Amino acid sequence: MPWLARFFHDRHRARGGTDDLDRAARILERGYALGGALHLSIGLSPAVLDVCDSLDATGQTDRADSLRDQLVDSARQFVRLGRQLPAHEVNYEQSIVAPLVDLLTDAHTVTGDPVFHDAVAERLPWLLAFGGPQPHARLHGVAIRHWDGFWFGADRLWGDVFPHYWSALTAVTLLRLPADLRTDHTDRLAEAILRANMANYREDGSATCAFVMPSTVDGRAAHTADPLANDQDWHLYLWTQARP
Repeated sequence: MPWLARFFHDRHRARGGTDDLDRAARILERGYALGGALHLSIGLSPAVLDVCDSLDATGQTDRADSLRDQLVDSARQFVRLGRQLPAHEVNYEQSIVAPLVDLLTDAHTVTGDPVFHDAVAERLPWLLAFGGPQPHARLHGVAIRHWDGFWFGADRLWGDVFPHYWSALTAVTLLRLPADLRTDHTDRLAEAILRANMANYREDGSATCAFVMPSTVDGRAAHTADPLANDQDWHLYLWTQARP
């Protein structure tokens, strides 16, 4: 849902007019109406803030304020939940925690409430725990991602994937932290993660969605790039969003 809202918002910025902006806002409003405040959707809170800025610029301040209020209410619910995060596609993974940190960061941006700042500081180690300082171009800072037998790959080697394009979510989140929580270390880590994902593209322009890292999986030789290329370029999209 947030990606579709951002698509129409980007069209609004490129083409002008209000139809695309209205459609982007309606998608976000409907998402909240369907319970989106308790779902850590990838890219939701950044999309909300961008759409709200455009609504303000077109004189729709009441509509923008309503969306911001829903974002802040969502963040307050997750502060109250603490570690009891709702399950999504799986019970717990990096692509749940990155949107959580984004949400709390954006709520702090909107309100300045120190509750949100403290919540970001508490949860940032949760996000970083998915990666590690391994001295390897595919591993350094890159969040672990398990093969799940559904979303990606043709060889069906059910092993850990490094890097997986959603690891770029960590990088983007680190670059959006409140100013006093963003450090040279977090900036360097974000850069390392974004660059690591370039390993999934070859010089001729071909790519892989999944490099299966283990040497063997269930007795089958691995440590190989899966032949399927489907949505690894989300990494490139996220990088361009982080570096406008």
